Order: sequence, then C-alpha cells, then structure tokens
Amino acid sequence: MLYMKRILYALILLATACTAPQPDAVVLPGIPKETPRLHDAARFDANSFKLSVDVRYNGDTVIVVSDLPEGITYRANGADIVINSTLDGVEYVLSGGMNKGSFSLLSQKPALLSLSSIAIKSQKRNAVTVSAPLVYVRAVGESPSYIIDGVPTDTVYVPKNAAAVRIEGDAVLCSGNIALRGERSSAVHCSGHLLFNGGNISVEASRKDAVVADSAIFVADGNIRVIATADAFKSKKGSVTVAGGNLLLHSTGNKGDGIQARNVYLFGGNVQAVVEGDAARGINSKAAVYLVDGILSVESNGNAIFSEKKADYTSGACIKSETHLYIGNATVSLRNNGDGGKGVNCNGIMQMDGGYKEGNYQAIAKMPKVTLSKEVTTSKADNGEWSGNIVVKNTSSTPALMIRINVVGAKDGDQILPMFYSDNYFSLLPGEERHIDINWKDVDTRGNAPKVVVTGYNVN
Repeated sequence: MLYMKRILYALILLATACTAPQPDAVVLPGIPKETPRLHDAARFDANSFKLSVDVRYNGDTVIVVSDLPEGITYRANGADIVINSTLDGVEYVLSGGMNKGSFSLLSQKPALLSLSSIAIKSQKRNAVTVSAPLVYVRAVGESPSYIIDGVPTDTVYVPKNAAAVRIEGDAVLCSGNIALRGERSSAVHCSGHLLFNGGNISVEASRKDAVVADSAIFVADGNIRVIATADAFKSKKGSVTVAGGNLLLHSTGNKGDGIQARNVYLFGGNVQAVVEGDAARGINSKAAVYLVDGILSVESNGNAIFSEKKADYTSGACIKSETHLYIGNATVSLRNNGDGGKGVNCNGIMQMDGGYKEGNYQAIAKMPKVTLSKEVTTSKADNGEWSGNIVVKNTSSTPALMIRINVVGAKDGDQILPMFYSDNYFSLLPGEERHIDINWKDVDTRGNAPKVVVTGYNVN
C-alpha cells in the first residue's frame, strides 16, 4: 500500500512548537519580497497540548502515572508499552530509564513527545515507534535524553525500516539535548517529512544509514551531528534542504554519502561533511544541487573502486550531481584526498554565479517564469474518502524551482486540511514530470469541490 504523506506545510505549521517565537515566515535571502517564500511558517503554542500522559520507566518495568481519559488505552509487558489514542492535543512525557524495553504510540491525531532525561535501550526491536499524522519530539529536563536500539549481532533478524526511532508520519525535532544511536540499524527512520527545527541532536548508526526519511528532510535550525557507517542523511524519494543551523556529517563506510537525495538545496546555515570510505560522496544528488547561500565544506578521503561487472571505476566525490549544479552566493570549500576522486562530478549543467548582488541572486533571481501543465483526476468512494492524482510537467526549457502543490476549496479558496500528498515541494527540470497522489475526507471540504493550485519560485 502506498504511503500517503502529509504535505510539508503541515510540518512547518507547527514547527515552532517547542522553540522561542520565530518570524512569521522564512524568506529566501536576497530574493525580492514579492516572490514566493521558501515555506509557510505559522506560530504554534505548545500549551495547546492540554492533556498529558506520564510514562515512567524503572529498570525492567514501565508504568503510566496519569489518569487516562476515554480515548486513550495502553498495554504493558515488562518494560514494553503500547499506547493507543484517538484524542488530539496530547503530550506524552517519557522519563526514567531501562536497558530492555520499548515505547510505541499509535495516535490518530498529531502528538507531542517530550523526553524528560530519558534513557531507553531496546533489545531486538525499535526503542521508540510512533505512528501519527504528525509528531513533535523535544527533550526537557536538565540531562540529555538517550535512545538506543538493538544488539549488534548478525544472528538477530532486523526488519526492513527498523530504527532506534521509527516514525510513521511526519516529524519535527524541536529542542533540547537528544542523543540517538542505532546499533542494529538506522538511528532515525521517518516515513514522511522530517524537520529539524532546533536543539542539540547527536545521531549515530554503527551498521546502517543514520537519518532516513522516505520523503523530504528539512533543516531550519539546531546543531545536528551525525556519524554513520553508511549514509549520514538520506531522503529516499524527496529532497534535503538546509536553511539554517549547523549540520556536521561524517560517513566512514565505502560508498557512504554525507547527504543523499533527489535534490539538495542550501539556502543558509553551515554544512560540514567528511566521507572516509572508497567511492563515497559528500553530497550525492540523483537530480540537482542548488547552493544558493550558506556555507558548505566537504572533505572526501576515499579512493576509487574498480567494478569487475562494469569494467570501470566508481570514484568518490565531494559533490555528485546527475543533472544540474548551481553555485550562487554560498561559500563552498571542497577537498578530495583520495586516489581517483573528484571535487565535483556533474553529469549535466554546472552554473556558477558571480556572487552576491544586493536584493537578488543574479541568475536565479532572473530565471524566466515557467508555465507548468497539470492533469487532475479525482474520485469519491462510498465512505466519503476522496482520492486523486495530479500530473505536473515542465514543458519549458527552464528548470522550475520549489514547486508546491496546494488543494483549496473551489468556492472559498481556503486550504482543505488535512490533505495527504505522496510528494510535494520539488523541482522539475525541462521535460520532467511528477505524479502526486492525494487523499482527503469529504467532511473536511466544507462543501467545496477541490481545486488544485500549483505555485513555485519561478512558476506562473
């Protein structure tokens, strides 16, 4: 069954849940004010989570201290607990510690997960599993919170998509000091969009990719340190965007990438990546890399690997782009120390701007407007569930950047929420098209027929 993901807007909508007040929106630096913004940001009060469920671990046992209202149930076995909730506005507070247990939350509504100096280590399973449309994770308390999964032994079966923290839905890592370690698999795996919006977060994976999202990964703020034997930051089907904060990436394994994604965007912040393995890449983009602003420093130390099957060498690189590399006002430092490696490996167009010009980014700011074609089909089931498919194609000769799909009411023009998208916030090269599946409920339409609106940075 295809995972239908909530749009990135829903992630950003509550991005400030656990941080100090932020500006109303993030605007691309140097881009005129009338151009579309990078994302919509809205303030959210963490106090809107009125209900609190207190979960306390004590060695080999776990208890729920709070009186649970109707709509929340749980079952516990030793130090393993599973909570089911149909309620909105619930904060789940984890405290204490254990060496063999787990926490699972199945919520039909967005949830807030607060880690109160917790120390969780699981055995043969995910330490924390959350299934919710949207979950906010923050650390509270004076001491850091630690989450570690599994036993690093080849005799243990490791399920697909296992992780120390496994999230089915979208996730925001908000604030506090959090240390995540995957000893049998990844440290973090998110089936939807993953946003880092603050805090000091340390992530390690001794056997697999460290941070994995099936959709987009966005770094808005925070200090994030990632160490992996495979890929450090990996978006399977979406993009990785950095607009702020400090991102330190270190991959030690052969063919391990610092960042791997379809598209990679740098609009701000500081990214430092070191890859040690042979045929490893600091940034590995399946499509395009846009270094608009910020600081990027990449060091590649591995050698090339000879493939008997291909009768050719696979080399390492600081930056690998399959289609397009744009370097604007970003400060870029690349160093390759391995044999046969490359500083830049671009299979398409490489465009370098002359630096900062007050008020815009020269070439990007002057990109021609693009008109995208779209085809929309929808159907309604007997149970009131709507589904649809949107095909967006770039028929022009210019790349279309930061495309956003938005479904609104045909009569009132307001967004239909919640709306689940299989993809969003992407770019299309000339001739490229994207298929997006959408799902929503009839009760959320306010009697409106759905209207699909396509916008973007240089989209008419």
